[in-house]
Amino acid sequence: MDELSGAVSNVPEYTVSEISGAVKRTLEAGFGVAEVPITFRDRVHGTSKMSTGIVVEAMWRVTVWGLARPFRRRTTPRPAPPPPVG
Repeated sequence: MDELSGAVSNVPEYTVSEISGAVKRTLEAGFGVAEVPITFRDRVHGTSKMSTGIVVEAMWRVTVWGLARPFRRRTTPRPAPPPPVG
């Protein structure tokens, strides 16, 4: 985080590819992902900064990853099966 030490703003800004990459790595590591809504109390009326192009890009990336997932090699070994009972 050294390159961010001089940042003036305390508001995080992430690109679609950074977020989607983080979600991909999280799922591949075996963790779950949940959506948590954010309430912006300051913005009662207004328009979203998200363009149609950004939404399409995000949907495209997730779709490609989902279709490629069954054909990808695992980066972590599968857990060993439990020993037989009895």
